[in-house]
Amino acid sequence: GEDTTFRGAYAFAAAMRITPPDTARATQALDEFLTGPGAPKALPADLPRYKFKLGELYLNDQQASESVAWLKAATSPTVEAELRGKAGVLLGRAYESLKDSPKAIASYQQALSTTGMPDADLAHVRMLAAEGLTRLDRSADAATAYAQAAQQPGPIGAAAACRLALMNANQPSLNGNRTAELASLQKCFASLNAKGELDYPHLTFDELRTACERVVAVAVADGDIPSATTA
Repeated sequence: GEDTTFRGAYAFAAAMRITPPDTARATQALDEFLTGPGAPKALPADLPRYKFKLGELYLNDQQASESVAWLKAATSPTVEAELRGKAGVLLGRAYESLKDSPKAIASYQQALSTTGMPDADLAHVRMLAAEGLTRLDRSADAATAYAQAAQQPGPIGAAAACRLALMNANQPSLNGNRTAELASLQKCFASLNAKGELDYPHLTFDELRTACERVVAVAVADGDIPSATTA
């Protein structure tokens, strides 16, 4: 008879290839595969990726409780670093949706502590974790993550620099000394493409403009006219 061991995995792949992807069918097929007899026969390197993808599909479908177990499996120490870091960020989002702030914070912090990722992937994880920590009122941790991500060349670093400038504009300890924010904003503007856009989906030009306006307003209030003029 027909070997149906990997039918769910094949159905998942087919559902994701069509335009637009049939995510409902993909989720059902992948869940059936991972909870069926085929999963133990999958290649060890493929299994964590399947679990990550199923967790992501459930999370994007507003089914955070269903996503948690699959994402947790993808954060195992035996999983490759790149996937482990990304899974940690999504797990943080899932716990946020479930109103479990302590677990969300722990997940973001675990993602930030992941070592061995390529620099660009690490910067992306730091950016997304910083966004989550900001939503959870962990501004100091978020600022550290943004500052680290801002070291990455290109749009991700520029976006992180912009967010950091906006956070720092509200720090009284920097009154009269806006050098750090100005450097961050300059990095953002240097990364604009020919159309005057930032090639990064997590930051809009309006956010960059808001950051500039905020830095100017705070600098003027501080009496720091040189910084206000530069911004």
